[in-house]
Amino acid sequence: MRAGGDTRSRSDRCSPADGGLVKTRALLDVTGRTGMRGAILAASIAALSAVLLLAVSGWFLTAAAIAGASGAAAALAFNYLIPSAAIRLFAVVRTGTRYGERLLSHRTALRAMADLRSTLFRTLAAQDTRTAPALSSGDASARLLGDIDALEDLVVREPARIAALVAAATGIGLVALAGWHAALALAALLALLPLLLRFLAERLTRAPADAAADALGALRTQFVEYAAARAEIAAYGLAETVANRLTAPVATLDAARRRLFIGESVIAGTLLVYGGAAVALVLALATGPAPYVALALLATAAAVEAMAAVSRTALKRAGVD
Repeated sequence: MRAGGDTRSRSDRCSPADGGLVKTRALLDVTGRTGMRGAILAASIAALSAVLLLAVSGWFLTAAAIAGASGAAAALAFNYLIPSAAIRLFAVVRTGTRYGERLLSHRTALRAMADLRSTLFRTLAAQDTRTAPALSSGDASARLLGDIDALEDLVVREPARIAALVAAATGIGLVALAGWHAALALAALLALLPLLLRFLAERLTRAPADAAADALGALRTQFVEYAAARAEIAAYGLAETVANRLTAPVATLDAARRRLFIGESVIAGTLLVYGGAAVALVLALATGPAPYVALALLATAAAVEAMAAVSRTALKRAGVD
């Protein structure tokens, strides 16, 4: 049951997500352009440092093991100071820039969404109920809370998408040290990964996300209606009847969320298998020395892990678009 007879699906109703990303970017162009640029720069440096940290660590451990196994002279001649210092430098830079990216992106998103939430509230409050599209209190609550929060999350994740591309390019360059066949294979796998994740998100999460949004709007509508009549419900002892009527929409919402979580789990498992397959393929095609092969394997793992940001953004976008 929906107040005002609003029985349209989520995709048919006007929502801040309809052109929401365009509206968000317009707000950022005015209020948060500098902050978002700083967040993207910090995220890119963090991604670069993360890939280099893993790659240099793999090279260092393997080269040190080979030097130790080659005898005392080789072990004494091996320079471990520069690689160890580089590892510490990359770790510190990654931590600092990741903190900076979180700080800048969240601050920018909070300011932009505060303006958007105020604008949306004024628009809803100023609507003429005789001419405006039917909009229940539950739907209005969903727009002011759920939809804006989802848009805010997309803004926060935006720098990670650019950082994923930086990590992918860095990983491919490092893998090339172990053989150009391995580098080409990794480039192909990383290029296909966003397409695969987007396809899975569309197939596995879009419909459950829409169903969950519809169910949540219906549930909030009923809560608003019953809250308005709470005095009568208490006076006539109808609390148990109201609770029973709310059981069905709650079950519908739980079922939709369960399907959404299953879809997200399938995508996460696919990403895990994909990363293992990428590492195995690079290992099979690598032709360089053992230290470079270790470097390439860890760089591959880091690059694929960085592309997980694309997966998370695709999941959120499927629930907001």
